[in-house]
Amino acid sequence: MKSLALVWQAWKKMKTQRAGGKAGENGEKIQKAVGKIQGMFRNKKAGKMKKIKIQEMLAGKEAKHSALVALFAWFVSGLLLESIIAGLLFCAAAFLASMAAMLYWPELEKKNYGRRVEAGLPFILLNIAIELNLGIGFMQCMRNAAGQKGQAGSEFRKAVDAVEKKGAAVNEALLGIAKRAGNRQVNRSIAQLAAAAEQGSSGKPGEPIKRIALEMLARQKIESRLFSGKLVVLSLLFIAVSAVFPALFQSFALVGSMVLKMSITGTQAFLIIALGFPALNIAMLLYIRSKTPLFLRG
Repeated sequence: MKSLALVWQAWKKMKTQRAGGKAGENGEKIQKAVGKIQGMFRNKKAGKMKKIKIQEMLAGKEAKHSALVALFAWFVSGLLLESIIAGLLFCAAAFLASMAAMLYWPELEKKNYGRRVEAGLPFILLNIAIELNLGIGFMQCMRNAAGQKGQAGSEFRKAVDAVEKKGAAVNEALLGIAKRAGNRQVNRSIAQLAAAAEQGSSGKPGEPIKRIALEMLARQKIESRLFSGKLVVLSLLFIAVSAVFPALFQSFALVGSMVLKMSITGTQAFLIIALGFPALNIAMLLYIRSKTPLFLRG
């Protein structure tokens, strides 16, 4: 009888374990199904958000300005091109290029703003480091930095105004500079300035700031050397675009009309010479300017 009772208990235990295992498997299946449903809802929500963003872009100022650019491109293509399909393709390309430029322009402007702050920061940091080592107070050092020209001086003026007029803490004002600039080198410098503000005048608080400033100056020196090497090639390209290409076009137009029997109307030749080549020269100058480091610009 005892052996039967033991067998019965073992059989019930095995049955409960199997039931628990099935329940666990069912629970996992249910969790997987719930996860799939949640993923479907998230994808639908993300798709709706993307549609809303696209609708906002199409209804915004960017689309209106791009439509004006497309109309101008349609007018120019009607003068230069004889094919309607080519004109439509040129118009669509102009619309898409204008939309892309207007949508990505704020991000590029923010990056350029951070680079402008970084360009004028090394000399300000050197002045702050020297003044801190001389025992001048940190707030007075910031006031002296606020008197400097350039974008970096403007940022320090905003920080000083935030402390003196709005009652913000020094670290909060410095953090505002880092947020507005959004630049890695500026963030490093601001972190070191915040550490110097907390440390006070004990020891030589300006030495770490001086090291960062010298590193930034060394980096600018390397960038200026690299740009001087590129400037030779860019100058040759500009000479080719501004002088060689127009001469080649005029000779090609004359030879083509006489030998190859190419038909270039007077309106097309006038637009290419009066608008096309000057636009190409301006584009080349803008490209050279974009490649010039910000600390070398006037």
